Amino acid sequence: MPISSDLLVPLGPYIRQILQYANVSQVTVHAEQAGGTLQRGIYSNNGEGSGGDIADDDSTIYAIGSQTKLLIALLFIIIVDIPLSACQGETYEGYRILKREFPNPWDIEFTVLFNRFRDAHNQIEDLPGKPTLWHVLIHFNALPPMTHDILGPDGTSFTSKETFLRAALRRANAGDTQENESIYSNGNYILVGCLIEAIARQPLESVIEELLFGPLRMTRTSLGYPGTSVTGIAPPYTMSVDGHRVPAKTMRYGVGDTVNAAFGAYSCCRDLAILFRGLLTCINDENYKSIFSRSIVRSYLMRRVTLDDKTKDALTIFGIRTTLDSSLVGSMSLNRLVTKDVCSTYRLGMRKNGKQVPAYYLAGHIEGYSSCYYFIPKYSAFVIVLTNTTGICDAADHISRLLLQEIFDLELPRRGITHNKRVDIPDMSSHSAIKGRKLLNEFADEDSQQDVKDPVSIQLDGTYVNEDSELSIVIRPGSLLVSMVGTAPNSTNGLVQTQDMGFIRTGNYTIRLRPLSNVGFTLDRLDYNSWRELNLDLVVDKDSQKVIRLERKIRWKKSVDKFTRQGD
Repeated sequence: MPISSDLLVPLGPYIRQILQYANVSQVTVHAEQAGGTLQRGIYSNNGEGSGGDIADDDSTIYAIGSQTKLLIALLFIIIVDIPLSACQGETYEGYRILKREFPNPWDIEFTVLFNRFRDAHNQIEDLPGKPTLWHVLIHFNALPPMTHDILGPDGTSFTSKETFLRAALRRANAGDTQENESIYSNGNYILVGCLIEAIARQPLESVIEELLFGPLRMTRTSLGYPGTSVTGIAPPYTMSVDGHRVPAKTMRYGVGDTVNAAFGAYSCCRDLAILFRGLLTCINDENYKSIFSRSIVRSYLMRRVTLDDKTKDALTIFGIRTTLDSSLVGSMSLNRLVTKDVCSTYRLGMRKNGKQVPAYYLAGHIEGYSSCYYFIPKYSAFVIVLTNTTGICDAADHISRLLLQEIFDLELPRRGITHNKRVDIPDMSSHSAIKGRKLLNEFADEDSQQDVKDPVSIQLDGTYVNEDSELSIVIRPGSLLVSMVGTAPNSTNGLVQTQDMGFIRTGNYTIRLRPLSNVGFTLDRLDYNSWRELNLDLVVDKDSQKVIRLERKIRWKKSVDKFTRQGD
């Protein structure tokens, strides 16, 4: 199955068409087969119908969101595999302890491992499911979704690492996880990032540069924002609620930011290709000298937690292991958050000989950027797609499927019909864009809603604190503007807080947060596990008519986040 040397020539018009439907500014694509053909290209949507290509050598940098998790998992594989003889000197004391006391740390209970590298007064309690390190890495029996505890509706990262550790235990102990179940959570990788820092006794960003990016010469990859001196960063865009593409105010998470281990990396197709190329060579060539252990990489490609007893679909550290005829293809895309219709859930099918194509799939999103990869060891191939717009629909998802369909000549079987069917992916992206515009219209209607007529008079201004997350909602008197205040320090020795928000009195005892511009909130507004729910119920003291508590329903756990008034 060689990748065609002219793969992108016939697909170019369709790629541009998908960009136009999604109103996405540009995309970089890379398809490669080890020892065979490399196909790459960058396409732009200039808004004039035809689009235009940009000169590029695969080095344009994008934020890659949750694809960061692969980098963190591989970093831990490297740490575990460092020979004891190489761990000399005071700076490697933590590595020596790991080697001597935990030669196989993957199956050690996470809190036991974590506490061994923490001071006595900074120990954490057991997580209720007692997950191992391996379980945390594959989101099994570990933490619940916690994005709303670490990011505000505008994307501000406002939680310190120590506060996060306390909040994670409270969330887990509140029964927000279920035994023997996989629940995807950014919090799991923040935990792993904290563990790496505890072992290495230096910032995570320094560790990953020393052990992963540096040796592989991934010179255009960084954990956290690359810095203003770095050129060739794709400018981020997002959608206003009226469907126009506008520059995105993507948060620039710096060195030491809590979220970096979960979704803070920036990279380019060239560097990610170096990584996947190295993994494939490591798997296939016994004599290849690599920073990765061949036996560990091969074993952890297969080590997984099954998602469905009837299939081989599973969670691994390389992403979701599935086949291209499964509905799990695209399951981590933004399209799946917008709609569960066929334009998001469509399957690609099988090869003409009836064989399935197994793949590892992971997607990443951060305001202004959407991306994904498919890693296919069976065919020594991989596909990477990076975009610089959180568009009306997720163009990276549709474009990656378009490439996979063409590379493997995939078709859907049809009962009773001799000829199989190929999916019309540009048509699917068109319908996906319609769904996306409809949702944006719903957000616009919500944000433009007027206060109810003559609501009862209550005292609403004040500071309200969540005991679980330690975050605060501050409603200022007079203007009645709202902000959320976190626990991470800012540059002026205060605490990080979100940009100002407004609110709408939707009832006598309910309000809904709203953005102050038509750009709206970030892509986390799409997610019911994050900020899709913006309504707050008001608990009022009947005698004083003073609001004493704000409550926000969290749909996935069927409970409420409670923010209690502080002071008088």
